[in-house]
Amino acid sequence: MHGRQNVNGRGRFDGRVHGSEWQAPDRGRLKLNCDGAASDNLGRYGLGFVVRNELGAVLLAAGQIIVNLVSALISELLAIKEGLEMVKERRLSSVEVENDRLSAVQLINHKEKCFVAEGIIVEEIQTLLREVRISVIKHTSRNNNKAAHAVTNFVAREDVPSWLMSITESESL
Repeated sequence: MHGRQNVNGRGRFDGRVHGSEWQAPDRGRLKLNCDGAASDNLGRYGLGFVVRNELGAVLLAAGQIIVNLVSALISELLAIKEGLEMVKERRLSSVEVENDRLSAVQLINHKEKCFVAEGIIVEEIQTLLREVRISVIKHTSRNNNKAAHAVTNFVAREDVPSWLMSITESESL
């Protein structure tokens, strides 16, 4: 395991790993980094995730815009959920999951019933984690989550890229 781990007062791992840059997973494993972010005042939230192997090669990356979410925490949770759904759909195994929002990581790793407003999403994530055989999500710093953050910001803040606009315009003629 890479980075320093924090243990809470009861001697249990609290999900936080500290470091200054992305840490590769162990040999033969993959890493899913997820991020969610609010876009200025447009009411848009971006979700993004990146799956890389131990060499850092990107195997999968995706993002999407969600409109009118209630909070940035929900965007983080939805990014994790979307990433896990893609892991399941692609039948990827030996996957580690990281996110840079500690409150999201703690909600997911808490094994008791979740009574916060985001509880339904948390329970869906916990179900996905069991289905893809992942036991814990780790917290990481923003510096360790730059690729997922870049995907998220791209979809949340950018207009449709000109190269895509030209394709869609030509297809509609």
